[in-house]
Amino acid sequence: MSTSSLSIEIANTIAKGLSVFGNVNALNRWLQKGNKALNNQKPFDLMNTPTELKLINQILGRIEEGVYS
Repeated sequence: MSTSSLSIEIANTIAKGLSVFGNVNALNRWLQKGNKALNNQKPFDLMNTPTELKLINQILGRIEEGVYS
């Protein structure tokens, strides 16, 4: 995947996160906190590959649906 494609995927993930959390501060807190669904890794630290971004988007989708993640 090209750098520009990855940048677009990151932007899309951030946009989804803003939609789920409603504001930048809440999203930033979530991105910087260890997540059980990610083996206690911070979502922010895993925004490097399409596979990691897909996983983060899946977790955001579960949060959006009301499933704790």
